[in-house]
Amino acid sequence: MKWCILSIQTQTDDKAEPNGTEDQRGFTMKKKWEVRYFVTDVASIPVYKAYSKTETYRQAAKDGWGTVYRDENNALVCDEDISAILYLKNGGYFGIFPYEEINTKEMPKQAACAAIIVSDSCGFTFWAEDFNQIHIFVTYDENGLVDTYRVEYGDSPIYDGEMEIRFEDLYQQPEGDWKETYRAEIPGTVEYQRKQEAAELAAQAAAPVERDAAPALARMDDLGVARCGECGAELLCSGTGDMPDVCQGCGRRLEYDFFREPDGPDMDGYRTRADNQQGAGTAAEAASEGRETALGTPETMAGTDATAEEKRRKKRKKKPP
Repeated sequence: MKWCILSIQTQTDDKAEPNGTEDQRGFTMKKKWEVRYFVTDVASIPVYKAYSKTETYRQAAKDGWGTVYRDENNALVCDEDISAILYLKNGGYFGIFPYEEINTKEMPKQAACAAIIVSDSCGFTFWAEDFNQIHIFVTYDENGLVDTYRVEYGDSPIYDGEMEIRFEDLYQQPEGDWKETYRAEIPGTVEYQRKQEAAELAAQAAAPVERDAAPALARMDDLGVARCGECGAELLCSGTGDMPDVCQGCGRRLEYDFFREPDGPDMDGYRTRADNQQGAGTAAEAASEGRETALGTPETMAGTDATAEEKRRKKRKKKPP
């Protein structure tokens, strides 16, 4: 399919008179064809608007020009996946289809044709005396890409879900982009999806570095179960009682110096190391205050039984006069 498209596209867009150029002899350059595309999710289908009746007729009806050929019995047959319709000036038409016998005696001459449409695995080619009689019908998918398409001549019904568009409404491929790299920028195409998947894989490949740089913060839930602060997976100790260094759920390194408060509405409120140190200092101060309260200070011990006993001991130690 690609070879067929490229073989057509390598033809020159313009056709000059023999043995001369526009600059040298003043001949007017004649455009040979224009091309637009049906952009679907899996491929871009070319549609050629031909300006040469002779070449289009040859492509449709002449042996070896693409549509028909002579078999071993010298019979004119149509190639697979190719068809052509010759629309006549008298209102009739002559169809050339695969697996059907071609009656060469009834095949109309070029002069009798008012329009020609050729369709194959490479796309569509059409010519008409009046291009306004060429009708293009399409349906679109949820991404705005072409879903179904057809090219007709003359009066044609519009089916449910279809809309008629002009040739100029079809996609114009960027000049020189034979590899169709533009498709990777159009949402809904397989190329766009592959690009997104490649970006996700690249992000996943970089994830271990990010995990090493930013460890997950371990926390205790309301039931006292240790959990990963990133994914919430339960953290189970080993047979030796050691907690895991890496979360089995998300694969991130674990940091146990940080804990999230199990109570409170703010589930993202982590205790920092400074908070822990401040908490430890507050606890030490509270313990010291508790001891002072239990034992009493020299000021608070005045007038107590302990103080009276101390005075009696001092009196007994004094020598008599």
